[in-house]
Amino acid sequence: MYLCRSCVWSMLLTSAVLSAGLLHAADLRPLPDPLTLQQAIALIDEQHPVLLQDKLLLERAKNTADEARAHNSLNVDLVGRLHWYEAGSSRFDTGDHDDHGLRLVLSKPLYDGGYSSSLAESAEQDRKAARLRIADNRSLYTITVMQKFFDIILADLKASRDNENMAVRFVRFDEGQDSHELGKLSDVDLQELENAYQQARLLAAESKGQASRTRQALALALNRPGQQPSVLSVPELDVDNRALLGFNILIEKALKNNRLLAALDSELQSARAEVEAAHAPYRPDVSAVIERSEYSRELGSHDKWRAGLQMTWPLFSGGQSDAAIKKAQLKVNQILYQRRQLELEIRQRIWGMIEEFAVLEAQRQASDVFSDYRELYMDRSRALYELEVKTDLGDAQIQISESQLRDARQTFQMALLLAQLSHLVGEEHSMNWAAVTEKTEGHPQTGR
Repeated sequence: MYLCRSCVWSMLLTSAVLSAGLLHAADLRPLPDPLTLQQAIALIDEQHPVLLQDKLLLERAKNTADEARAHNSLNVDLVGRLHWYEAGSSRFDTGDHDDHGLRLVLSKPLYDGGYSSSLAESAEQDRKAARLRIADNRSLYTITVMQKFFDIILADLKASRDNENMAVRFVRFDEGQDSHELGKLSDVDLQELENAYQQARLLAAESKGQASRTRQALALALNRPGQQPSVLSVPELDVDNRALLGFNILIEKALKNNRLLAALDSELQSARAEVEAAHAPYRPDVSAVIERSEYSRELGSHDKWRAGLQMTWPLFSGGQSDAAIKKAQLKVNQILYQRRQLELEIRQRIWGMIEEFAVLEAQRQASDVFSDYRELYMDRSRALYELEVKTDLGDAQIQISESQLRDARQTFQMALLLAQLSHLVGEEHSMNWAAVTEKTEGHPQTGR
């Protein structure tokens, strides 16, 4: 079965990359303990399969560029001929009836109707687009790692809350058993306390499993299977007192700097260069040719050396060139539609993020009030407990844990939203959100 050179190259490259990736994963250093968010982002492994896919596209584009450059290179051919002939009665030939020949042909295309230059331009634009897509994918993957990092912290906070709840339910069940033995508590009430404890115990077990799964997810995202981080440092995220820039400003930034839009622009230029290359068969091509020949039969028409210019002017191609032009133009139109669709999606996503940011900010203000209330409630419950007055101190502690979990979840949601918005406007990864927000003195107002 015949395989084209570029196909074989791609197969060999893919095999080599995958093999190198397996060896690379085994050589990675252990994760820091404790692990910070910045460390996790810095430890993103470029050999991760998700990040390698676009790099293979870049290698393919480089291979296409090499082929385009080779199209106008010097060609050297060795042409051999083995001929025997039977002389007629009117011929004067005597002896051997062989007419063998050997030619060394050097040819160099001088002009090919713009085909090679258009092909090279197309390949170069594809390389540029591949680099932009690699950068965009890397930025998206950073947000993925952020999400998985936050998931661990939230899972730990949830596990802490559920463990406190289980402890409180156990103490109440244990006290209920004492009261039941003294005849102060009915069987039904004791069963209710035991059921509450068992349900709390089940939730605590599920939370523990979730905390383990989120650690495994982060380890796999960092291409470190089996290296689950034990302790994570809670990041300080500057999301307070920030207002989003106006909708029109964000749209203007996105249309100017979004990497996927820029990649489509490069792919559009590549497709237009392919249209130009498809027109080349209608144009003449000129080549310089030098031949050195040796023959077994001496004839006046047999020249030892030949040099000259060769021009080919196509007259009829049977419609193949027309089909190639239409195919190339169809690709141009398809990319134009994709670009327009992406523009509309970006507008919709930015508007949705602005609305989501407003909701998160309202939730955050409500959470601040709720947290203040729970702190005061906790202080009162602790004071009553110290006075040996019946109190719901355990419930107050659970509510404090719930408040911490809620605050962390809202902070992380806002940080991820700002990171996604920064990604849309083509901003490199940072935690200051300067590309999409501005600082305010009080509660931020959403930009419109």
